Amino acid sequence: MMDVFEEQFDLRFSECDRHGRMKLKTLFDYAQEAGGAHATALGVGAAALRQKQQAWFLSRMRVRFSAYPVIGEKVTVTTWPSGFDRLFSLRDYRFSTADKGEFAVATSDWLLMDTAAMRILPVAKLLAGLLPENLDRPPVFPSLGKLPVAPEDGHGALPLLAESPKSFFISKGISAVLGLMIGIAGIIIGF
Repeated sequence: MMDVFEEQFDLRFSECDRHGRMKLKTLFDYAQEAGGAHATALGVGAAALRQKQQAWFLSRMRVRFSAYPVIGEKVTVTTWPSGFDRLFSLRDYRFSTADKGEFAVATSDWLLMDTAAMRILPVAKLLAGLLPENLDRPPVFPSLGKLPVAPEDGHGALPLLAESPKSFFISKGISAVLGLMIGIAGIIIGF
């Protein structure tokens, strides 16, 4: 059984932002590719589960960055199953490059679903013998905790997710001006 899986990716231009740094989406794509390849090697990949009318669904993921790789660097993703937590199967990741060393770590929580009945399956009961326990590896994040509630007006409203304070205020300003214009138009036409 392959306890830990490692895959390398060449960071391409299209996977970087305007400053030549890796996009967050790219990190998630690499994590999904490496995790999916490892699940396939363990016999619990998408194709094997599809035959049983089952599928993995990502519930949440926590990531911590210390640096961002740049175009042309080779990114190594190391991943492994890290146990079960109630209905979740946990998977940990370490991301590194030759120049920066380890630049990010992550933990993801996955649900195993019955796609015909659209219900969550008891993953620990069904897959306990198929996945390595990796008890010798400390968890990247001991607990992911509860998910925060996002505001209704989207990601621009979250200062931590905006590209910069300027883009946050521009987003809020545009929303305010549009709301004001729609309100005035509604008053004029008698809404």
